[in-house]
Amino acid sequence: MKTTISIAVAMLTLTSIASAQDADKKTSDANAPMKLSVFAGAGYLGTSGGSGGVVTTGARYMIGDHFAVGLDIGYGLMAVQDAMQDRWWIIPSMAVVFPAHIGKVPLSFDVGAGFGWGTSSGYKSWDTYAARPFSADWAFQLEPAVRAHVIAAVSVSHSLDLFVRGDAAAMILPQNSSTNDADGMWLMLAAGTRFRML
Repeated sequence: MKTTISIAVAMLTLTSIASAQDADKKTSDANAPMKLSVFAGAGYLGTSGGSGGVVTTGARYMIGDHFAVGLDIGYGLMAVQDAMQDRWWIIPSMAVVFPAHIGKVPLSFDVGAGFGWGTSSGYKSWDTYAARPFSADWAFQLEPAVRAHVIAAVSVSHSLDLFVRGDAAAMILPQNSSTNDADGMWLMLAAGTRFRML
């Protein structure tokens, strides 16, 4: 009888320890940062003498706790004096990630840069853009582009972050008599959401 009771107590003890370890693992997994996420955002886009709006989307993959790689795709439209300009881009990037907390709320800060491709187009007016948005008066198509970015994100749930980001980017335009460097530059300030995939 004593042997049976001892075995039962030992089994209960081991089960309790295993359950506690499993609960700790689940809590740890729930608090783990997103390894793979997709994001979408919108905000302000500007260049020298012009401003407008932007939408952006892409993906981010964490490598360890302090490094991330990503891919950004964006489109923006700006009024520049009496004309219109737009920007398209697709830019892979790398970033150093600084995790932080406010109380129990996880935060992260990305500081990074990327190199990819951009397109810049110009239209005489909004009416010209609206009438034929894919037939610009001038355009630089898929030129090399560099970008620096800073992202601040707060985790609101296991699978959702809110973020704000600032970007400064420039296309490397071919040098000729009609080239204006500002026609290939932009600043972006956007807010959005990031969704956990892994």
